[in-house]
Amino acid sequence: METLARNLKVAVRGLSRTPTFTLTVVLTLALGIGVNSAIFSVVYAVLLRPLAYEKPEQLALLWSSFEKSTARRAPTSGPALWEIRQRTKLLQDVAGIWVGTGTFTGDSNPEQMKVGFITTNFLSLLGVRPVLGRVFGPEEEAGGRFAIVLSNGLWKRRFGADPNIVGKGVAFQGANATVLGVLPEDFQLHFPPDSNVPSEVGAFLSFGGNLYKRPRTVYFLRLAARLKPGVTIRQAQEDMNSVAAQIRGAYTEYAAENMQIQVVGMQADAAREDQNPLRNVPVELVEFLSA
Repeated sequence: METLARNLKVAVRGLSRTPTFTLTVVLTLALGIGVNSAIFSVVYAVLLRPLAYEKPEQLALLWSSFEKSTARRAPTSGPALWEIRQRTKLLQDVAGIWVGTGTFTGDSNPEQMKVGFITTNFLSLLGVRPVLGRVFGPEEEAGGRFAIVLSNGLWKRRFGADPNIVGKGVAFQGANATVLGVLPEDFQLHFPPDSNVPSEVGAFLSFGGNLYKRPRTVYFLRLAARLKPGVTIRQAQEDMNSVAAQIRGAYTEYAAENMQIQVVGMQADAAREDQNPLRNVPVELVEFLSA
């Protein structure tokens, strides 16, 4: 301690003789520390902080690619989704979403907003736990009643945070939709901008079973998947390579387009946004940091 104190005194005396140099050193250190802190904050917010879903490391996005159209990050169709579900060996489940617009009516203030049209397993695949009621289930797959799940913001703003909203009918698109549940306040979607799936959606509706009977080449669904425990993105990609080959072999429409399926970790893909400050980071590093 005596040696340390003596060395500090010598250092202070030396620095005091050269105030300009001392000020330059202090400012350089402060700037360096500040820049590094800012960079770490961005890296943590984008790559390291887990998504607010159940076991987010198991979540991935599936992109289709078609040779003739040169589309490399394309949506898929209902029948293709069905085939992927039936043929995969390493994915627990696969779900789809398409975002459009819808209008809540029923009073003097109709309100148009973004609405997510989803497969009935989409919210449960993410592991979403609603604050009221429930999300879509197998009973909605078969059709029947017109049901809706509300975002937390819409529930509070338009319906006054009614604690008894579940089971009630709300006027939507000129029809009466039964409220199944209300999502958590912090719920967001995590898709990159080229998916056209915004982070904030006012409400969710289910497609029902007829989704899988639509034309095979009407591509509009964005796919999310949950990997089985212990499965890596690379292993899931090998699985999807096999699945795509099987689908091409079974249907001439997909063979003609040489359809492929790409697997990307959900968090890694969300971090590749065009406006993201880390857009120039190699994708391999993004996937490594977010794994």
